[in-house]
Amino acid sequence: MIVEIHGGSRPVEADELFNTISKQNENPALFDAEGVQMKPTHIEHIGIAVKNLDAAIKYYEEVLGLKCYAIEEVKDQKVKTAFFMVGETKIELLETTDPEGPIGKFIEKKGEGIHHVAFAVSGLQQVLKEVESKGVQLIDKQPRKGAEGLHIAFLHPKSTGGVLTELCEKP
Repeated sequence: MIVEIHGGSRPVEADELFNTISKQNENPALFDAEGVQMKPTHIEHIGIAVKNLDAAIKYYEEVLGLKCYAIEEVKDQKVKTAFFMVGETKIELLETTDPEGPIGKFIEKKGEGIHHVAFAVSGLQQVLKEVESKGVQLIDKQPRKGAEGLHIAFLHPKSTGGVLTELCEKP
């Protein structure tokens, strides 16, 4: 039997096809229109907590030769951000605007450094349901607005091998 998969074809055993269809029927929210389980498309950005945004921008521009293309304050997250492109991936510098905000608390506890890794996904709400069904603790059960207008949600590092994970989707 030959089955069309994403514009190409490959031989597929009847059992494999039956198992895929059965899984899709059991939980259709876990699959896209073509019956494929949701997966991140790329690393959207790496978030780095810094004490002083201006000093950090200077380092990234003058030492690493990158260009800051956007600075934005996200008031509800109590953070000011600066963005750089490195190939297809962004670096997001994060400076707290309130010592009691998440970045202020992070720096107080752990110091400056990598704060989170963000993955681009499609169907963020469905992805959150999927990862929660797999036992991952969600920080955000619903997507919320993040920097650059993205819809975002965080997964708790206790469930992700100690890495704060952000999922992002373009609106």
